[in-house]
Amino acid sequence: MNFHFNSSIKFAFVATALVSTGVFAQALPKKAPSRSPAQTQAAEKGWVKEPSSFLGIELKKPLTVQNCPTTYISQNSKMVMMDFEALKSMDGVCIDTQDITYQYQRGDSGKFKLFNLPNLGFTYKVYLNFKAGLVTSFTMELDQSDFSTLLNVFKDRYGAPTSSQTHVFKAKNGGEFNATEVAWKGKNTSIYMYERLGRLDESHVLITDNEDLQAELDSKRDQRASESQKF
Repeated sequence: MNFHFNSSIKFAFVATALVSTGVFAQALPKKAPSRSPAQTQAAEKGWVKEPSSFLGIELKKPLTVQNCPTTYISQNSKMVMMDFEALKSMDGVCIDTQDITYQYQRGDSGKFKLFNLPNLGFTYKVYLNFKAGLVTSFTMELDQSDFSTLLNVFKDRYGAPTSSQTHVFKAKNGGEFNATEVAWKGKNTSIYMYERLGRLDESHVLITDNEDLQAELDSKRDQRASESQKF
């Protein structure tokens, strides 16, 4: 399966990652990308290191992530903030209850920004996406300059990718740059890494439950088909 996306689908991917419950893009089969011997062997054996969780949080399980510790801004103030000192001795990721994505969250579907992430030597963001109270996916945002470092981290953790290709990213100023797209496709879980998606200097990662991803793709496809009848 080829994971090259046209510009409109890339826009939908980025927009959904930032404002809705997950990142979803439609992968349309074209010619199969070339595989390295390691990738061919991985495809024959299947993804042997396929995870069912990310950052210690199980996919397709109820949302039970701990809240980050808080403290009062001052002794005379009722306003609270995240307690970064207490965070240093805390195990695992947490949700900042003072963060705007938490303060304005409604219902049992949405997303939360995670804190107390593993120190990889560079800055990145992770959002947990949930639907009907169950964790469905995670999205990551990072600088493009750190993409290769994270790719090596994921290779060490999850083994050889099942798909990898490089295409040309065309910037608004007319410049052309190489952009790598890497995927690990398992029976239940998949990981997609995009070196450049929507922006020249920004990379995106999606860790998702396959069943939920397919349901979202089907829903968006049906919606487009319905809206097209209005023309």
